[in-house]
Amino acid sequence: MRRDELRLRDILEHINSALLAVAGKLRSDFDADPILQKAVQYDLLTIGEATSNISEELRTKYSQVPWKAISGIRTILAHQYFSIDLDIVWQTATSDLAPLRAQIEEILNADFPGGTTSA
Repeated sequence: MRRDELRLRDILEHINSALLAVAGKLRSDFDADPILQKAVQYDLLTIGEATSNISEELRTKYSQVPWKAISGIRTILAHQYFSIDLDIVWQTATSDLAPLRAQIEEILNADFPGGTTSA
């Protein structure tokens, strides 16, 4: 399960990065800044990639986490980049990542105590 811990920490790192990127920003700021869009998309892609490498055992144990949806956004960002919906990217970054961060921190604290989980 050591691999899972590292993947979870990668997820947490990129959640924090995306949240920092959009902190204090309006949707109009996001729409006007392609570098910000790409930064957030990269974080979401990395979160999805790390999620897809979480063991089935951990996914089953924490079935309340939307693992499939998280890895699904990675597939879209990596393979359907020509049709990325910025509404979904913005929604994910501004509404979905904070609750996911809480879930990931909870898993890390429960299954891998002693590590630092907050940024």
